[in-house]
Amino acid sequence: MDVLKLFNATAEELINCSLIIESNEDKSEFQYNWNLNPNTNDLDFLIVKKNHKEDEIKSFVLTMRLFVQDNEKISIRNLSKLYENMNIDIRYKTKFSTLRNNLNDYLNEKALTFIESSPTKRDVYDALLYGYYAHKQSDKLKKIQLWKNEQFDWDTIFFEFQRILHEFVPYINQIILKQYS
Repeated sequence: MDVLKLFNATAEELINCSLIIESNEDKSEFQYNWNLNPNTNDLDFLIVKKNHKEDEIKSFVLTMRLFVQDNEKISIRNLSKLYENMNIDIRYKTKFSTLRNNLNDYLNEKALTFIESSPTKRDVYDALLYGYYAHKQSDKLKKIQLWKNEQFDWDTIFFEFQRILHEFVPYINQIILKQYS
């Protein structure tokens, strides 16, 4: 039960962090469009972007990784093993398994980018988590450097990363078992 209490406490911390509060207030955005330049009659490409503050992202990511790194006792994979061995109603086990599968399906979707290699959301998340925020793995750093070579590619990747972080929260929120809080 201590693991479930720790999971719930950490989930509450994640749900109430400033990055999520800002996201709910629409303080991040990424828009692009073509505008006709009246002076030249050319089409100008315009990008409008507002990112979260770097310290808010880092704080969120360092908490979020506790749910995804298998060396953490509250990782979703480790929690899955715990659920399977618990003497609880099968509905809780089924709900947890469904949420876990849905999260994995979401991460395996193509990221919304214009990059030719068509990275998945998991590719984006892994690269930034393990190559930029929590670790500095060389293969992930190379991928990030490749994306940074084109500013527009990097902007779309970084915005997609922020969306992935925000979308992660409802999955965690649904996993919380209130009776163990």
